[in-house]
Amino acid sequence: MQFRKIGQKIRDIRRFNQILKILTKHGFGFAIQQLHLADHVIGRGIIKTRILRRFTEPPESRAVRLRKVLEELGPTFIKLGQILSVRPDLVPLDLCYELSKLQDRVPPFGYEDVRKQIKESFGSYPDEVFSTFDPIPFAAASLGQAHRAQLKTGENAVVKVQRPDLRKIIETDIDILYSLAYLSNRYMQDVKIFDPISIVDEFSKVITKEIDFTYEAHNIDKFRKNFKDSTTVHIPKVFWDYTKSRVITTEEIIGIRLNDYLNQPHSVEEKKAVAANGANAILQQIFVDGFFHADPHPGNIFILPNNAAAFVDFGIVGRLDEDTRDAVVSLLIAVSMRNTSGILKALEMLGVTFDENSVRDFKRSISDFVERFYDIPLKQVEISTILPQAVELMSKYK
Repeated sequence: MQFRKIGQKIRDIRRFNQILKILTKHGFGFAIQQLHLADHVIGRGIIKTRILRRFTEPPESRAVRLRKVLEELGPTFIKLGQILSVRPDLVPLDLCYELSKLQDRVPPFGYEDVRKQIKESFGSYPDEVFSTFDPIPFAAASLGQAHRAQLKTGENAVVKVQRPDLRKIIETDIDILYSLAYLSNRYMQDVKIFDPISIVDEFSKVITKEIDFTYEAHNIDKFRKNFKDSTTVHIPKVFWDYTKSRVITTEEIIGIRLNDYLNQPHSVEEKKAVAANGANAILQQIFVDGFFHADPHPGNIFILPNNAAAFVDFGIVGRLDEDTRDAVVSLLIAVSMRNTSGILKALEMLGVTFDENSVRDFKRSISDFVERFYDIPLKQVEISTILPQAVELMSKYK
């Protein structure tokens, strides 16, 4: 993207000023100076002298404060943080961990806005489109909120309605992110190696798809096809007659959210069945279908009465071609055999390149890493830490 000065649009100036205030509120005023923002912003008056003077950092860690900044900045930045939370190759492990706590702490929007969105999408108001429609949402997030409804055909459904003016907000934020990425490339050498402009490019593609609810609906249909014969995985049905770009209507799932299930007493047999069903579902998505749910946190998985796993929220998905799947399998086999040369070869198949001068050190480090976990009982291993540590190790030598 060709850089244009921040503030060429009035909406950018207002939003940018808000971003500056939130950054300085949480102790990131120093970033304004590091990025030379005062030299590039049209109408330097938007960077107030009082903002530039705030360089005292609060006692909380930068990772915690950055998470709070993203939450306060809203939908675009929350989504960016959630994506970065699973990219230990781009951000430090402590920041990955903190960003994984990001929550869509947003209040629901008013019912009049809901009525307007549905009217613009279907030509009629909710009470005309649906047999019944609960005006009070049962869940609210940064991109939209969910209402229970009953279709004219009698099915119980969940209707997700997009927040008003969401696209405009995201377009403005993406403009600003591009400008900040450009300045980071220019003035922050330690950030430049991560190619921030490419990160914004990829993020822009992801979030643009996610705010088109028909994209999510097509994803759901594909998952339903992949699991059509499964008795241990359930994918909700899309009601296409009630789905548009800003409204998606799906079958209501009657079950327990996984994060609630984990806090309830269940028999060992039930827990084993739930774990096996969930694990098999993920493995099929990755290694058989090459099409997987990219945000399978406990809030997006329901446990049904028969211990089956039901997935929801398919706005972000991932794809793996057959060659990549084969390379991942080769990597797992090499790790299980403690074959460092095989590990290196599999990583090269995955497109990871290493400095020739560091290959010997890498083999030694990866051997130590594998030995560290190889003979330890599974209950003593923090599974959630292994992959990030492995990626961090690879990033050190690439």
